[in-house]
Amino acid sequence: VGGAGGRGPAGDIILQRLPSSPLLYVLVTSEGRDKSFKLVQYLIKLMISVLNLKGIIPNQMESASEYWSRRLEKNIQTVRNGRSMFKLGRWLVTCLHLQTCVERLRAQTVHEEALAQIAEEELFQQQRAEEG
Repeated sequence: VGGAGGRGPAGDIILQRLPSSPLLYVLVTSEGRDKSFKLVQYLIKLMISVLNLKGIIPNQMESASEYWSRRLEKNIQTVRNGRSMFKLGRWLVTCLHLQTCVERLRAQTVHEEALAQIAEEELFQQQRAEEG
């Protein structure tokens, strides 16, 4: 899978190497990570529901079932907080990417202005040489 890219005044700004594995591709994208965290969160909820079913768990294992149910409940909160942190961090990555794009555009503009000034000076010197 190739990254999105385009040739503009700033060159290949967005071009990235993306993983060839679909699973890794999903984990690399912010939406994919969010969906993965959500999936883990729902799987933990499912496990808690199964542990709380009285007909499935034998009476001897009831205390262990309650222990693991409480422990997994804490894990749900941890996964929820992780999802929130990724969502908050997404805007920071976007801002840093935009800053890089702006810096490259400025550098390109300064370079083009310098070339234009050199061409103008050469033209001026040619005109002086023809007059003199």
